[in-house]
Amino acid sequence: MKQKNDSELGSFENAVTCGDAAWLTRGYHSQNATYTLRNYRTGGLLYSKHFSQRGNSDITEELFEGTSKSAEGLGAEWVFKKAITDKMNISIRVQDNDSTSSKALLSNFLNCRVVLCSGHIARNHKKHLKSQIKKYKKTHPDIPTVKCHCMKDDIGCFTNGFIKTARINFSAIVKSVGCDQQAFIDRLRALAKYHAKNMHEWDGGKCFFHNLTVCNCGKCKKNDITCRGKPYKTKNILSCPFHSLAYEIACEAVIAQSKQIIHEELGCCHTSITESSHNVLLQFRTKNLNLQMLHYYVFTSLGLIQSNMSWMYVHKGPAYHWLLDLFEK
Repeated sequence: MKQKNDSELGSFENAVTCGDAAWLTRGYHSQNATYTLRNYRTGGLLYSKHFSQRGNSDITEELFEGTSKSAEGLGAEWVFKKAITDKMNISIRVQDNDSTSSKALLSNFLNCRVVLCSGHIARNHKKHLKSQIKKYKKTHPDIPTVKCHCMKDDIGCFTNGFIKTARINFSAIVKSVGCDQQAFIDRLRALAKYHAKNMHEWDGGKCFFHNLTVCNCGKCKKNDITCRGKPYKTKNILSCPFHSLAYEIACEAVIAQSKQIIHEELGCCHTSITESSHNVLLQFRTKNLNLQMLHYYVFTSLGLIQSNMSWMYVHKGPAYHWLLDLFEK
């Protein structure tokens, strides 16, 4: 970073970073939390801060009395202060949509631009489809008059299949537009207004997802249809005016964040660089799964080791380390 020109994106004076916090166990009950800041362009570790709770003990000044979640904001504050001390300037910051470190970031780097992780935006997109829409009456006056007539399982037209497809389509748009913010806006808006309603050609445009005519025999190549073909049909159609409008509102909420989702030089960004480095288990696991038995045994043992170290800290002093004791024997 220091070898690049100061004006070059990714240099020490024009840094592009991403950061996140990780906890040893899930939820707000973990006694160990680590915040890391990484170079987004290379994935290299820049700074890190670890918090460890020691119960009610006052044997160290680094006793962390807050909750696990508050450790993210405090860790970010410490990391950003350290970056300022080293005369680093963060110009672009890639972070999760639910990150709590934005306040610490903008208080230290006033001109920093926040770019949101497109993966998190895609996962949150389905939540907008199920949210209440009363607060949008002013911007969408048709809400009081539209009615739901689909009477289907799940949430009307918002079936599990539709929500899954909507997320896939969103990800396809993000990847296809590159660094073009306006293309992202136009395609996402067209997805909600036309494609979702099985309308694939309109005045001034057509769907970019697919050809208007697709294979009917199952033997043709995607871009070389030799059979008679058939008109393309949307798999999960929004035929209900109520849910069609609700989907448009959900997409408009994402469009309002377009400048934070698509960067004019970086395109869409992800925080997977940071999150992948926080994997402390033997294998990756999703956050909604409990720890497997082997992992439970490991972390139970780690808790016992930490208790022993706390006891040795009190009776042997801060200079004691188990490695030195082991090698002496």
